Amino acid sequence: KEADISATADEALKESVIPSSPSADWSAVNLYNLDGNATWPITSLSYFYVDKDSTAFQESGPLLKAFLKFVLSQAGQGMLSEFGFTKLPEHLLTYNNDTLENELVVSGQDWVLELKAETQKYVGAGDEVLSEKRRSYGEYQRTNFAEDLEALQASHAEIEALTRNVTELEKDHAMMMSDHAMMAKMTLDMNEMEREMSTMRAEMAAMKSLDAKMEAHLDEDHVKTTVEDIAIASICLLFLVFAPLVLHNFLAARKLLRLSREPGPKGGEMARV
Repeated sequence: KEADISATADEALKESVIPSSPSADWSAVNLYNLDGNATWPITSLSYFYVDKDSTAFQESGPLLKAFLKFVLSQAGQGMLSEFGFTKLPEHLLTYNNDTLENELVVSGQDWVLELKAETQKYVGAGDEVLSEKRRSYGEYQRTNFAEDLEALQASHAEIEALTRNVTELEKDHAMMMSDHAMMAKMTLDMNEMEREMSTMRAEMAAMKSLDAKMEAHLDEDHVKTTVEDIAIASICLLFLVFAPLVLHNFLAARKLLRLSREPGPKGGEMARV
């Protein structure tokens, strides 16, 4: 269960730890370890020490009273959490408001306290008005400064984001330049290859032309060789055909010659060949 710090002040009033009269001796006031289911064991109060007779302050006396009323108002109590304080319980607020009205003496015209929930038309714009709605020029400037600071912080964040984007763009640009240099080198290499291919194509064309000429010469040589082969074959064929005949006639002529040289048979008969 969470403790209620404000409940400690209620318990102090209940147990008469807080004097019934604000003019009494407060030196013995101690809010430590008070009874109660929700009281916080270590609690203390913050005090305004004010002269009961503040007439010597003249015109500032009513302003002091108005300021104290503002602190005890709903608007003032609502601002305490911003400063690490806890608002007072209703019984203690009533106690303090009664003290202001019955114990504090001031001189001069009372100031008007204007709250946002209780706007006082025309009166709220007067000189002696402490208004929750009214803002001093210093506060106005501080608000503007705060807004300008927020705008500057937002601009700073945008600039940082832009800086990161620029850094990324620079990296991309460097990569693109590297790629561009690589592409330029590749283009040069391709151009060199194109020149080499053109040279090779020219050499191949020359080789094809030479091959064509060589084939033409080979065809002519083949024709000549074929004719010579045919002539030689024909001669060989004629030799094979006529050689036996010539040999036979030669042998026959030789035999006839031999027979003609031999003496014939007796009786004058001719030998039959």
